[in-house]
Order: sequence, then structure tokens, then C-alpha cells
Amino acid sequence: RIGNRLFEYCKSLIEINIPDGVTEIGDSVFDNCISLKTIEIPYTVEKIGVNPFVNSGVESLINHSDCFEYENGILYTKNKRKIIACISKSEKIAIPTSVEEIGQNAFSMSEHLEEITVPSSVKTIHQGAFSGCKALKKVSIENGGINTIEKNTFSGCTSLTEFSIPDGVTEIEDFAFSGCNSLKTLYSPSTIKHVSVYAFDSRPCPVETTWLPWGIEKNGLPGQKKTMSLEDCNLWMDDFGVVYSKDKKSVIKATKPLDKYSVLEGSTTIKQRAFSFLFRYAVHSWLLSSCYTAYRPHLRRRQNASAETAPGIPDQR
Repeated sequence: RIGNRLFEYCKSLIEINIPDGVTEIGDSVFDNCISLKTIEIPYTVEKIGVNPFVNSGVESLINHSDCFEYENGILYTKNKRKIIACISKSEKIAIPTSVEEIGQNAFSMSEHLEEITVPSSVKTIHQGAFSGCKALKKVSIENGGINTIEKNTFSGCTSLTEFSIPDGVTEIEDFAFSGCNSLKTLYSPSTIKHVSVYAFDSRPCPVETTWLPWGIEKNGLPGQKKTMSLEDCNLWMDDFGVVYSKDKKSVIKATKPLDKYSVLEGSTTIKQRAFSFLFRYAVHSWLLSSCYTAYRPHLRRRQNASAETAPGIPDQR
């Protein structure tokens, strides 16, 4: 077995001979081996972990194992059920309908990739699958396949300007779109149930417009889409950028990093993380999650928070 990350960052490594008898190549074994150009997989290898070639110089892969298939710069498991790694320099890639899984970091740091098409046969896209694809501009994922956008799936995709979440997706996990600094428009289906408050972690969060099909049901125009607003989410914002529930009973989120805050008289609940991470978040990132997730009441004031509580709200420290 070749252990996880064994040759990671060996930038001067130009050649390696994997001997017959090796049965497993671990996770991220040749990551950042920028001088390595060719890898030959012996017939004895039965398992390959997380993409072992991220940001490497590997341009040619010779496979002798019956457990894998290699075609057009993409390494698959047998019968092309799962994509393990991509070393292709193609700008456009259409994933074949035989594929059911895209492995962790499978396309990570694919610097030439501009467009990817994912069929509905794909049921799982693992963490970081397209992370660091800085040239990626267009992602087409067919409806009815995946149900979760996992952690870091599109993090660091700095050329991505809009994204349509496919129908059937119910959850967007932490940092899924972190660092997508050009992302301006997000299309969201009615199936979404939970969006992590960290899903769009950027400085600042770039999302300006979020389109929600379920919002249109209110005016009976099926098929159209509507821009999300505070009113759509039954929220209200004061002059200092603090957002409350529509009845002003709950503090949901402070959106501006101020030295001092005053909670409205009559408010009874401060939601979890209402005053946390103010140096990172703009209104749009947490607004999307607040529409779908009811956070537990967070009544404890942090020791380092500079916040004033109006009469009637007990000190829970």
C-alpha cells in the first residue's frame, strides 16, 4: 500500500515506478507533485483513494488494473460507476450517464475546465469535487440526481457567476460555494430544506440575487421565478442592519460589523450566531439559510460581544 499523502508536495519528483504487488494507492498521494508527468498503475492495484493527482503535473496515465478504466483524461472505477480523478485539459466535459458518483476532489484544481455537464444518473457529488476550478464558468446538473451539495464542492470557483441548484437538492453544506467571489445569481428549487450559514462563506459574500420558484406560488404564476427579499422571508431590518423576524420578536442576524448594537425593546429571542462572524458575512449568505432553517434560540450573550439588551430581555450568562 502507498500511504495517504506519501509524496505530497514533492515538487522535484519527475518519475516514479509503482511496483507490482501494490494493491492500494491512498488519498492525495501525489498532490502538488508539479514535475511528475506520467503515472503507471500496475495490474495488482485494487483500490485508489481520494484523487491522488490534485494540482500535480501528471499528463499521462497508463492503467493495467481491471478495477479501473481510464479514458479521455478521466480515471473511473470499473464500468465507469465512479470518477476518481481528472487530469484532462479539456475546457468542456460531459460526464457519461454510467457515472453514479463523482469522487472527493475528483476535478479539484482542473485549471482548464470551463464547463461541466452532470447527468441525472449521478446521485452523489462528494466534497471538494470541483474545488479550485478557477476557470469554471458553467455548471449544468440535471434534475433528479443529487440531493446534497456537499462541503467545498464548488469552493474557489472564482469565475462562476451564476448557478442553478437542480430540483431534488434538499441541503447545501458548509463552504459549498466558499470563495466564489464572482457568483452573483443563484437559482434555488422548492426542494431545499436547509442551507448552512457557512455555505457562501466569502469576503464579502457576493450573491446579489437569489431566485426562488416557491415564491411565485403566492401570485399564481407557475413557472416564473421571483427575487427573494426580506418581505418574502417574513423579516424586517432596522437602520443599523440588524434583521428581525417580521413581528420584531426575534433577532435573526446583524449584517454590519459595528462597535455597538441596541436590540429593540420588545424582542424576546436572539437566534444562534446572530452576532457572530460579522467580519465575513453580507446579508445574502445568511438570508438564504434563514428562509429554510429554524435555528435554536440563542439567548446567551458572548463575553466578548459589545451588545446592549433592551428592558425585558433577561441576561442569560
